[in-house]
Amino acid sequence: KATVSVLNWFLCRAMGSVFGAVREEVPRYTLRAARTGYEVREYAPSVAIETVEGGPTGTSKAFGTLAGYIGVRGTPQNEKQAPISMTSPVVFVPGEDVTQQRMQFILPQEEGDAPPAPTHAGVSIAHRPAKLMAVTTFSGSWSHELFTAKRMELVAAIEADAAASGMALKVPLAYEEYRYNPPWTLPFLRTNEVAVEVAAK
Repeated sequence: KATVSVLNWFLCRAMGSVFGAVREEVPRYTLRAARTGYEVREYAPSVAIETVEGGPTGTSKAFGTLAGYIGVRGTPQNEKQAPISMTSPVVFVPGEDVTQQRMQFILPQEEGDAPPAPTHAGVSIAHRPAKLMAVTTFSGSWSHELFTAKRMELVAAIEADAAASGMALKVPLAYEEYRYNPPWTLPFLRTNEVAVEVAAK
């Protein structure tokens, strides 16, 4: 089967990615509403690989760990030793420890519900259920401060809009961060998103 590795993503598509082009498979969702400043999306179930990151070099190390599973650096680190296509975005989910978070690659639909098991001890399979998410899209840096500010703005917008939208925040607050581009994409052309889980009132 045809696959697109992260290495091809880096080399063959580098110029387009500098300017923010996103050509990888993205998660399936149905647009339920377009509100001022955000969308309400119903995401289909999916399967991801994940690892825990932490510390000043956590992001790059975690990315490399997941990239090994799909076959970026030599033999793919999964039980079938099968290369797997890169998708977008890279997903960040809060961890149990406030100093850590989980990084996920959502796997292509063609991998189905039972992808090959990881052979790296730091990688696990995560089954993502269907979710109703309020999502805000923005460009700029990947700083913690920017993503936190955008999340707070989104939460405030959802709360202010609750009567009109019929949507309420899930309690406790559940959120994710999405990065669609590689690090060398010009910051003002990046596609970044913060997603907060909501439910019908």
